[in-house]
Amino acid sequence: MKCVVCGKEMGFYFTKEFNAWGLGTAEYWRCANCGLVICKTLYDMSQRDWRLLNDCYHNSLFKLAVDDPRRPMRLRGRERLCRQADTIGALPRKGLIPIGRQWIDHGCGNGVLAEALASRGLPVIKYDPYLGYSPEGVLEKQYGLVISTAVFEHLRERAVYDEIAGLVADNGVLALHVLVRESIPQDPTWFYLLPVHCTFFTNKSMQLLFDQWGFEASLYHVPSRMWFWFKKDVEPIGGFHYKRGFMDYWS
Repeated sequence: MKCVVCGKEMGFYFTKEFNAWGLGTAEYWRCANCGLVICKTLYDMSQRDWRLLNDCYHNSLFKLAVDDPRRPMRLRGRERLCRQADTIGALPRKGLIPIGRQWIDHGCGNGVLAEALASRGLPVIKYDPYLGYSPEGVLEKQYGLVISTAVFEHLRERAVYDEIAGLVADNGVLALHVLVRESIPQDPTWFYLLPVHCTFFTNKSMQLLFDQWGFEASLYHVPSRMWFWFKKDVEPIGGFHYKRGFMDYWS
């Protein structure tokens, strides 16, 4: 199997036993060149089985949230989205997101972040065909801001990653929330190995994508755990970590 980032051959890394979801023993493979790790078992699933697994898993989370709305993970997720909305909303005032172009949330889920931005006077197009958000023609345009939160770890095809990056206008910004580490632990008990997480990024693999897609500079905001990638270099600003290249904040 070839790495979706650098195209090099991947090799076996470790396995994890899933006692639910019908997965059994899941194999994880690693790219020795860029460190990207994938769940080969999930990559090898048919599109139908992958869709069924995602539906089953997310429906179970929704039921738990309804049964106990005080669930800490649910609250942390909503708090994060509110912080992200505040952070994104401040950037146009700082001149970092171009005025006059539409914004899109690609993989918007239930639309909470898009709605939070709309309530701040910042309308965002919702796009998530799995949840019924697929306005006609939205993937044929480019945008001043493309948002992708908690999406990259769910994708199995390089074409979809390229689709997201291709929506960013020449003067636009990609706002990205995903877990990135210096290296992915060879540990089946690692908390991030969920049944629907199939791709795990290292700093090197993200730097490669950053370069392949033609970005120049990035900012990272710790409280919202969000990157902002720019096609043109920008000045460092207070409250954000800056790098010309991918801001490899997490080790």
